[in-house]
Order: sequence, then structure tokens, then C-alpha cells
Amino acid sequence: MQVIIVEPFRNFKHRIRVTKQYERMKAKIEVFNHYLYIEFEEGD
Repeated sequence: MQVIIVEPFRNFKHRIRVTKQYERMKAKIEVFNHYLYIEFEEGD
């Protein structure tokens, strides 16, 4: 598993647009303490 911690959600609506791209990569996306965590599946 590859986990990426993205910068804080300063512009939440803009970040949501970014997460849509990651959803196509089969990524698990969570928001915790105003930080965006993206967890990629291995393979593909």
C-alpha cells in the first residue's frame, strides 16, 4: 500500500475535484484532521 498525505484542505471544494481523479485510480480517500489521506492499491 502506498499512502500519500496531501496538504491541508484550505480550499475544500477544489480538493474534492482533485479526489475525483483519484477515485478513478481505485484509491481510498479519507479526510482526517483537515488533511487528505490517499491510499493507493498495489498492482494495476
